[in-house]
Amino acid sequence: MCLAVFTVFPLEFVAMMPIDKNIFGKDVTDAMMSQGTLIVMHQNGLVKLYSFEMILKEGKTHDIRLYTEHTDHKGKTGTFPTGLPCNVHLKDCPPVLFQVRCADQSFQLGGIPWHYIFSPYGKFGFSQVHSMETGHLEMVRGL
Repeated sequence: MCLAVFTVFPLEFVAMMPIDKNIFGKDVTDAMMSQGTLIVMHQNGLVKLYSFEMILKEGKTHDIRLYTEHTDHKGKTGTFPTGLPCNVHLKDCPPVLFQVRCADQSFQLGGIPWHYIFSPYGKFGFSQVHSMETGHLEMVRGL
């Protein structure tokens, strides 16, 4: 599994990184980016957050611009058949910033001040909103 990361305005390629099960754990099922964090989901419902800034500092091997000739590939970066080369390689798992166990790996991060929304493990059909700073339960929604 690989994750491609772009900025939107202007559209720029930031990184392509493998979500390596030897680094993040053998039970990894999915990964996504949100608010500068790498969010990795595991089979047991565990969701772990990592600093993407730290991942780039530790693992980014080189910068790549879209549509430029790349020395490792024939053609232009980001076009067929060249695609996007992997430019982030981690040797060790970065520190976990936060983790929570969720039902169906349902987790969302956002808001000011920072909050997260998740469905508690084993309780399908319910969502909770918690403060990232204090962990305090702010709201419960259910069927």
